[in-house]
Amino acid sequence: MFEEAENFADIFRGGLPYLLIALPVLLICSANPVLASSEFSVQRMSQFDVNGVAYGCRASALSLEAKSLYTWSTGRHCVVAKLQDLTIDQFREIRQKAGGLVILLPQHVSDMTFEEKEHLILLEQAMLAQPNSIPIYFSPYNSELERIITDITRTTSKNIEGKTQRTSAATELLSSISANGYQVIVSGASHLASKNSRIPIIQGELAATTKILKQMESGGESNSKLPLILITSHLNTFGLYNEYPLNADAAVLLTLADIFSKLHSTPNAVPKYRLLFLLTESGTLLNFQGAKKWLDENVQLQVQLLYFFLKKKILCSLKINMQNAALWNKGRHRVYYRHFNCGQESN
Repeated sequence: MFEEAENFADIFRGGLPYLLIALPVLLICSANPVLASSEFSVQRMSQFDVNGVAYGCRASALSLEAKSLYTWSTGRHCVVAKLQDLTIDQFREIRQKAGGLVILLPQHVSDMTFEEKEHLILLEQAMLAQPNSIPIYFSPYNSELERIITDITRTTSKNIEGKTQRTSAATELLSSISANGYQVIVSGASHLASKNSRIPIIQGELAATTKILKQMESGGESNSKLPLILITSHLNTFGLYNEYPLNADAAVLLTLADIFSKLHSTPNAVPKYRLLFLLTESGTLLNFQGAKKWLDENVQLQVQLLYFFLKKKILCSLKINMQNAALWNKGRHRVYYRHFNCGQESN
């Protein structure tokens, strides 16, 4: 038929049986119509620069086909998965080869086991260890998105180690034709990190009592000559995604400030120490940049604190859920902090 045709139109004159066969195949292979659309609230992974080094997610626009952890293969796919199902090795492979990543957060973190929580902490550290060129979004728990993840997950058979095995090409072709397709679309241009960001530092010292003021008027010792005790904490303003953190450390610090303020304001109170409360931003995620900035601006006070620690052997540090020792080194002076569960150590 093709040899006898003089032009393209002559092919279809006697090719009606061929059209009856080819037309259903073309309809099957064509893109499925959009049956419905779902809209979800997502938050892009944070991006920041520390000492000229870029961290976090740099891209934001996304328009790719949704695939699961086990079915994605190219950079034209956006991986949609649950946070607890994602491993560190899978994330590293996705950030290098996939086109995007949408992560569904757990519904109840408190119900997770200790091992699962430790896994999430290690995964968070791996995500923030280096910049990511692909768009990464986090979604609060949503039953509809969980259903979509289950729908796009196609696992055929698993070996003993639990790794997914690929089936034949014909089986995968039939599965892709019969499966439901989803498109992930997130509009928006690339966001640039703010170069004018400042780290807020809030500090306050309990004022001199009435009795000390009277002693100063009569030629007594001033309040500034008393030894200083520094009670400090930090604010966790952001993490993998911008959400309101718990900040229990800051709440305890403000409670202590209120308690000591009431004790300090009693009529005949003569405190032996000065109390300075310091609340800084940027905790372990940014290597305590707020506390470092405050120490840089108060070098003389830093030396006095070090002398006081070595002489009096008193250290009061506020930190919740951390028991590891930490060492901060600045120039010639070393200030040692030991973290307790909201306690103090004295000799």
